[in-house]
Amino acid sequence: MIARVLEHSALLGCSWDMLGWFSSKAPVQDDFTDPSVVPVPYHQLSVANELSGYLGRLDRNQYQALQDLKQFCHERSFDLSKFVHGPAETEDHLLLRFLRARSFDQAKARTMLEGDIEWRMSNNIYSILSLDTPSLHQCDPVDVQRVLPIIHSGFDKQGRPVIFKKMGRSCVIDDLLAVSPVGNLVRFHSWCQEKAIELCKESSDRLGVHVETAVFVIDAEGWSIKLASRTAYDYLRQIADMDNLHYPERLGQVYIINSPSALAIAWGIISRWLDPVTRNKINFLRGKNEYEPALLQLMEAEELLECYGGKKKVEEWEWGAMAGVPQKNRSEELID
Repeated sequence: MIARVLEHSALLGCSWDMLGWFSSKAPVQDDFTDPSVVPVPYHQLSVANELSGYLGRLDRNQYQALQDLKQFCHERSFDLSKFVHGPAETEDHLLLRFLRARSFDQAKARTMLEGDIEWRMSNNIYSILSLDTPSLHQCDPVDVQRVLPIIHSGFDKQGRPVIFKKMGRSCVIDDLLAVSPVGNLVRFHSWCQEKAIELCKESSDRLGVHVETAVFVIDAEGWSIKLASRTAYDYLRQIADMDNLHYPERLGQVYIINSPSALAIAWGIISRWLDPVTRNKINFLRGKNEYEPALLQLMEAEELLECYGGKKKVEEWEWGAMAGVPQKNRSEELID
């Protein structure tokens, strides 16, 4: 189950050492200067400042691909304004994420973009954050917290939101599916993804830099192969597909901490669902001696949860706040 973020995949499309398109490691052509207007720069630590394929660092072919895709959208009368999280983000940023996700293959990027717009409109994704989360998963929020505890806690040194998930021994997906259909849980996942994007916008506004990806930390402590049921794989596959198709280039990094050796078996299956760029954004870290230094390098101690080596304290109920658990919930109802 730990892979749910790997999917993202979309949470997961949240990077590692390659925050973008593989082949964008090639230098920008010397004889071409990208004339794109960059309203807000990326953070100085972002790899977007080093790779081609990003606004302000396009080579001649990439720039032309962007212009062609913009013309395609104009001809189809696509209204992209609903899906742009400005003012730091522009329609160019949005379109470039689709182009990078398809290695600047225009035909594939167009197909992907059309499918995404249709999906967003038919599922009212542009307004999903206005809904309360219990109306999405349609079960007791405490049940969601007990199986899939999740919390946003702080930002990394680039301003990217960091979202923690506990997907170890308590992650019995079959128990959750007994009280909430898989479709509801997948829709709740889309709410979480949109929330992460909103947090990116908030960070952009606060820091004055463009933030478009999120980081996920997955705690796999206590996970065992018996949790890898057919229904759990089906759920993970659906959210992996969602992230791939509808949240391109939104994943910064994923850290899977306290990862047991048995996880390698599940990863062997899950990794097949992911494109090479996403797979290379996944870091497996075992005990504290591995993950604490990595997380403290990622973010300031004041932003990092105390239970993972930082200084930030949170209440148990906060692990269920995104699922709709109210502050007044009794501690005995919550996760261990």
